[in-house]
Amino acid sequence: MSRLLALMFACGTGAGTVKVMSDPAAMTVSLAPHHTTVAAIKAVSRHHVGPATPRIAGLETTLWDLRVVVCLVKPETDEDRHVVIGDTSAARQSPIVSGATAW
Repeated sequence: MSRLLALMFACGTGAGTVKVMSDPAAMTVSLAPHHTTVAAIKAVSRHHVGPATPRIAGLETTLWDLRVVVCLVKPETDEDRHVVIGDTSAARQSPIVSGATAW
């Protein structure tokens, strides 16, 4: 469990407009779902994200369709939720962190 918590606290905090689709490039997001896996998303190189970082082409301009297990949900004081997900085949070995504000 401590590894999952460590990953959650490493989650980016500066991309609020990208997370809620209110950034200037939101209209460039393809709404046709692309099936992938947690492993494939994890294989994408990490980018430093700050308040002025533009939407990352490909990674943040694609609607991803994943089958996952929700490992942990951590509510934040700003009503955000940090959600740790994993592959259905290896949820404990392959967690990734995703900010979720949809509920």
